[in-house]
Amino acid sequence: MAESYKLVEKMKRTAVECAEMWKADKRDVMAWCRADLIPGAAKEETFPFRWTIPSDAKRPIDACVIKELLWQIIELENGRISKIDVSAWGIPATDVAGCIQSLGDAEYLTFSQDGNDLQITKKALAVLGRDQRGKSSKETPAALRWTADAVGIMAGSTIGRIV
Repeated sequence: MAESYKLVEKMKRTAVECAEMWKADKRDVMAWCRADLIPGAAKEETFPFRWTIPSDAKRPIDACVIKELLWQIIELENGRISKIDVSAWGIPATDVAGCIQSLGDAEYLTFSQDGNDLQITKKALAVLGRDQRGKSSKETPAALRWTADAVGIMAGSTIGRIV
């Protein structure tokens, strides 16, 4: 009985261990557990009340990983890199295809009929900040105009008193 208990314990990792393995912050891993983004993660009901995560669990794809994958896809398409590598984010090379498929499922990418060509969608461009929504406008924002007017009035009255 004790041996089977030890075997079950070996099949689980803590949030801290997963954070090290996935190169993430332990608070992020705990947040993923709370949000039920890691299948099989459970909070212990006795002290120390830590999260236990199955040893074969995969790192959730968060906003940082999505941005990194999208940039690397752009770099790959432009010939600047020869392969996508997100190992710095704790994702092994064997999981990259699944990550790309997840981006397609989330509508960040579209695939050609034969599956060999990728297109980055407007949604992906918005994540990367390349959607042209942040274009500068010729008009000065109203709050900035009001502030400038108020400062000008105060400065003018101060100068008027000095002179």
